[in-house]
This record gives sequence, structure tokens and C-alpha cells, in this order.
Amino acid sequence: MRRHWLLALVLLASACGPELSPAQKAAEDAKAVAMVEAAQDRHPPLRPLAPQPLTAQDIERGQLFGAGCGFEPAGGTQPILLARAKRAVMKLEQRPTSFASDPGGVQLPLGTWEHYVGKGLSLRIAKAEGNGLRGGDEAMQWPARLTVRDQYDRIVYVGEGTLRCGG
Repeated sequence: MRRHWLLALVLLASACGPELSPAQKAAEDAKAVAMVEAAQDRHPPLRPLAPQPLTAQDIERGQLFGAGCGFEPAGGTQPILLARAKRAVMKLEQRPTSFASDPGGVQLPLGTWEHYVGKGLSLRIAKAEGNGLRGGDEAMQWPARLTVRDQYDRIVYVGEGTLRCGG
């Protein structure tokens, strides 16, 4: 009885097709892995951001007062980003959008941080080295770059401008 089962298994295995050589098996496996990886690497189309300036009403509504930094794009007079110790806010699609600070990274002036993370987006503030220039009575300023990335780590906004920090 045992022989019949063994014979049946051998016949069944041989019916599945010709046995592949190790090289053919490796090529088939590599092809299958490549197909799975290609399916996983598909991302939705890139959606560039166009941040809007934060108005006095936005600042009041969001209670964004106190010590921190603001990023003004080149040629702008109002910040598109306000960074504080625990969060940063940008106005995207006419709505203030919050980002949580990443205190494991590089600290910037007044307890702000280089990196902030939001829902599906992250941002990085890179300021020029040095002590900065006076930008008013109690403010300092530096040339800076703001980079925003989407959840797939693709750049959706990059802006050169000024980082102004004060109390």
C-alpha cells in the first residue's frame, strides 16, 4: 500500500512539467521577485505643493505666537512656514497643516528643529552656517532652504529664502 502512494507521488510530481535546472530555477525566481518589486514600486503621480503665506488670521487662529522661526521664500514678505519647538505649520491648499518636530535631529535657533514630520509629508529646514544677521530688534535671520517631501520621499516643494527667528 505504501508503494502505491509513493508511486502516485512520483507520477504526480513528474506530471507537473519538466524539472528545471538550478540555473533555470534561479532565473524563474529572479523574474518572480522582479515582478513583485515592480508592483510594489508604483506610486501615485507626483503632486507638487504650492504653499501659501500664513496670514495674521492664520497665526491667531493657530495660536502660533511666541519664540520660533519663520521661513519666507525669496521675494516674499510673509512666512509660508512657522516653526516652534514642538510643531511647525504651513498653509497648504488654503488650510494650515501641522508637522511634529523631530527632536532627534539637528536643533535650530530658539528650540526649533531642522526636521518636522506630518501626515504624508515631511519637511527639512537648512539654514546657512554662522550667527546670522540682525533682522529687527530681537530677530536674527539666515539664508535658508525649505524642502518638503511626500510619503514616498519624493521632493514636492523646494524653496530658497530667509529663515527669521525671534521671540
